[in-house]
Amino acid sequence: MQLRKWALKSSIFNTFHGNAHLVRIISGKLKGRKLKTLKGTTTRPTLAKTRETIFNILQSRFELEAYEAFDLFAGSGALGFEAYSRGAARVQFLETDRQCYKVLKSNIQSLLLTDHCSISLKDATQWVKGGKWSGGPKKLFLLDPPYKSELAQKIIHTLGQVILMPAQSVIVLETEKDKQMDYPELFQLIKQKVIGKTRIDFIEIISQSGK
Repeated sequence: MQLRKWALKSSIFNTFHGNAHLVRIISGKLKGRKLKTLKGTTTRPTLAKTRETIFNILQSRFELEAYEAFDLFAGSGALGFEAYSRGAARVQFLETDRQCYKVLKSNIQSLLLTDHCSISLKDATQWVKGGKWSGGPKKLFLLDPPYKSELAQKIIHTLGQVILMPAQSVIVLETEKDKQMDYPELFQLIKQKVIGKTRIDFIEIISQSGK
């Protein structure tokens, strides 16, 4: 009976830990720290080279300390944790997959970031619609939705309907190289970067509030 109990416990342990692999935070105060992420097709963590490019460009243009970050299709949270490591004041993660949510919650706890990072098991577009965006720090939206879906255009459209977003809020969208995007009038595309089959769009939001 004791052996059987141990076998069952081991099986449960391996269901989580055995199906995960690790990615590392590239730079900043959490440099080198490891993040668990699920194997397979459930998540597609942004490659280290792509993450490094994204944040090097961001830091060359913006003071990340003035921003709070929102990783809206979080998966392992690689983009959000990199943002915090490089200076973002705090990070809100959004994820709809329960297994990804568990791994992400474990990453937050293992990095001792429960005071700086929060997570919601919610749909990103619905969550954005219900948010209060005026005032407070500038916003940095990190978007890495599943490829070959309409989620990229859907979340851009939803963000475009937000009124009184703080000026100089920023969107980073990772998508397929040839994907056509329709950006709202108040979204200024300030840079595009192609890495292999991936394109990164950097957008600055021109606030309707004028502040």
